[in-house]
Amino acid sequence: MQYFIMSGIAFITDYFSKKEVNRRLPLYEKKQVKKLPLYFCHIKNRGFAYHILSGKRQTILLSSGTVLAGCASILAYLLPKKGRQLEKIGLSLILGGGLGNFWERLKDHRVTDFLYLPLGKKAPIFNLADFWIWIGTVCCICSSIFVKYE
Repeated sequence: MQYFIMSGIAFITDYFSKKEVNRRLPLYEKKQVKKLPLYFCHIKNRGFAYHILSGKRQTILLSSGTVLAGCASILAYLLPKKGRQLEKIGLSLILGGGLGNFWERLKDHRVTDFLYLPLGKKAPIFNLADFWIWIGTVCCICSSIFVKYE
């Protein structure tokens, strides 16, 4: 149950952050957060990261839906098993973040991106869903490298 709550928290934080950005920050506007190397920069993305497959809505929905179904299936398989917490946490975060972007793609045909860390020339603009997916992926990778399973 706790892992579904974690997925729900990831989904809800992503949903409401996008809603606030859409309400408060005009499209293409950029604002620095205090004096940090972090900016809010409101864009819309019809593809994956770096606008990959932009405009190919059916392909994006099918591929992301397939990945979400796979993550949900693996998580359901692991839930009754003892241990493997890091892997369960990772899959929960991937699922919650993935559902956040999937829902917005279904509803609006595009995703709201708004977080920008200017680290290099091609630093992406992303959202909280992407952040949760990234953290979840790191958890799963660390679990597969550092945790021994019987």
